[in-house]
Order: sequence, then structure tokens, then C-alpha cells
Amino acid sequence: MGWAWGTLIVGLILGIALVDFLAQNTHSVRIEFFWTSGQVPIVVALLVAALAGAAIVLIVGGARIGQLRHRLRHPDAPPAQTAAAPGDPAQPPTDQTAGS
Repeated sequence: MGWAWGTLIVGLILGIALVDFLAQNTHSVRIEFFWTSGQVPIVVALLVAALAGAAIVLIVGGARIGQLRHRLRHPDAPPAQTAAAPGDPAQPPTDQTAGS
């Protein structure tokens, strides 16, 4: 139970620091993204960037967790095949002198 209080306190400190950071950075900046551009408060730009990064991490993490759960439920299923790099120790060596 001690770790829960510790993470709560760290989260609270980080939340206060975030609010302070946002309150101090309210001026507008010019943003250009592909073919669009405009003026937005830097707070909005930073929050959108942070949320986009968090969404990417959640999607990739969720996909990996799904793979691991599938593997645990179906341990006899063969793993997905991937292309092996030349010289990969997982691949048996080929006899290149046979045709010479």
C-alpha cells in the first residue's frame, strides 16, 4: 500500500508543476503543420502534442499487450513469421558451395 501513496504524491507534485508550467506559458506561437498554419497559444500546442504522443504510446502498448495475451491463451500457436536478416543465427546456414 505504501507504493500507492508514493505514486499518488509524485502524481500530485507533477500535476502542480504542470499547472504552473501552463500558467506561465500563455503567449501565442505560429504553428505550421503540413499545409496549414496559424497562431495558437503555446499551451494548446503543447497539450495537443502531449496528447498525440500519449495516444501513440497507448495504441502501440495496447497492441503489444494484445499480442502477449494471445500468446498466453494459445501457447501452441506458431509465432508470426518475420523476414530474417542474412547471417541470422535463427536461420540454418545455407551451403553456398554446393552449386560451385
